[in-house]
Amino acid sequence: MAFHSVMRNLDSLSADAVAPEAFMFAGQAVLWLAALDERLDRAHRGTAYRVKRDADPDGRAVEGARLVRNAVAHGLVPVHDDHGGLTVPLTIPATISSHMRWATLADVLDRWPERNEPTKAQQDSYLACFADRDVEVPLQQAARWLERAPQTGWAL
Repeated sequence: MAFHSVMRNLDSLSADAVAPEAFMFAGQAVLWLAALDERLDRAHRGTAYRVKRDADPDGRAVEGARLVRNAVAHGLVPVHDDHGGLTVPLTIPATISSHMRWATLADVLDRWPERNEPTKAQQDSYLACFADRDVEVPLQQAARWLERAPQTGWAL
């Protein structure tokens, strides 16, 4: 059920959602991604699971998702609505777009409370997979890793 919640929120996020609904979909997806990862981590005694996860290109995004979940728990919103503008040369019809991007790691850490700072692994993952990228991309990466988890013998 939890993985289906991740996918449902990612589908809603990808369906041209705009703020504030898009913030909600992203937040719910990241909460479920982090919870599922923690379940796998506990169920498989951590180390072997983390080594395999962190070696996988999609799995690398999972620690960043945990950082985002923790940021939200501390009252931080590590995304911004990047309003596009008109470009030259103009094309007809002209549109003004809007899409959400993750904040830079420096911006997140500047606003982070002094206690409970993110781990180095979370910061490295966020920097590599989340920072200043479109919101959907790292969430889809993390979801792909969790989707493959049963194929590794690690059942959700």
